[in-house]
Amino acid sequence: HGVRFTRLPLERGLGDCTWLEAPARAFACAVERDARAAVGPFSRSGLRWTDAFVGLSTCGRHMSAHRVSGALARALEGTPTGHSLTAELMAHPGYPSVPPAGGCGEGPDAFSCSWERLHELRVLTEPTLQARLAQDGVQLCALHDLESKRPGEATLATFLESSQP
Repeated sequence: HGVRFTRLPLERGLGDCTWLEAPARAFACAVERDARAAVGPFSRSGLRWTDAFVGLSTCGRHMSAHRVSGALARALEGTPTGHSLTAELMAHPGYPSVPPAGGCGEGPDAFSCSWERLHELRVLTEPTLQARLAQDGVQLCALHDLESKRPGEATLATFLESSQP
């Protein structure tokens, strides 16, 4: 089907994100369990993913420049000097849909109508966040910029610890 990259939502330190309410933390941990189970099938299919992932702890109203930069720091902690890693920052910035417009023939879902999309857009375009990312040497890119990344370059043991609810 031509799919080369996929999301593997395993976020280092997720269990320590005290700002997540219990239902949000339980949902995020369930997503991580599913992602761990997908590693084998993804690898066997030749799919690739970034070395690290950020976004379960910073999505929607939980997003702030401080939390995004902190989550990236946790994700990349322990990286040897001079070694580059790839990290996905999952975000859904945009303007809230107004029903009945939007969606895929079914109308927009609750999140696409949410003010949280606009909040994410504002955080991601803040000069504060952009300056902090530049200071930390973060280079923004799209997935198609990662074509040279080989399958299986990252291992679970290298970048993760258990994120129990």
